Amino acid sequence: QRAVPKSEYRRSFSLYFFDNKTGDPSKDWIAAAIPVLLEADLGQDPFLTIRSPFDAYPVDRLRSAGFKSWEDAPWTFKQRLANDSHMGFLVTGSFAMEGGEYVVTRALHEAPSGRLVAEKTHRNKSVFALVDDMSVELKRDLNVPLVQTETSKDLPVAEISTSSVEALEDIALGSRKAAIDHDWAGSIALFEKA
Repeated sequence: QRAVPKSEYRRSFSLYFFDNKTGDPSKDWIAAAIPVLLEADLGQDPFLTIRSPFDAYPVDRLRSAGFKSWEDAPWTFKQRLANDSHMGFLVTGSFAMEGGEYVVTRALHEAPSGRLVAEKTHRNKSVFALVDDMSVELKRDLNVPLVQTETSKDLPVAEISTSSVEALEDIALGSRKAAIDHDWAGSIALFEKA
């Protein structure tokens, strides 16, 4: 028997690409990889509803507004879109690389008001461990009960997605090609490679 969380404990948020602050365009794939991993990891939690940056509705709105990618869209557009989507919050951020570590700053804002709820910086040599830590902190910032049951375990993201950085790059680029660029052949080739 599955327990359904009461509505007062459920949280919803829109998730967007993270800005590349490395200065290295070869790292652009990480902008999409972080939301891919966060969505996979947080999708295990029955208390959360996540609007992915790859979902049809936000991508259609992005294109209708004249933007080619999430990197082109200003924060105010993302906030308005999250609010129009009836999401309670929005998650944005940026990433850099320092000394062989991923350095990711994640911001959580209320969608209706735009008020900053929390901003945290995470560092780790493993993007997978970093996202696991980020997920726990994000749930705390959202006041989501940290409950694990036999039917609802919080598995490490590397166990439910991939533990290969090379495969993650292909998955992130493939997701972007499918949802944002509508390049189906390119997307399929990347997913098959992953």
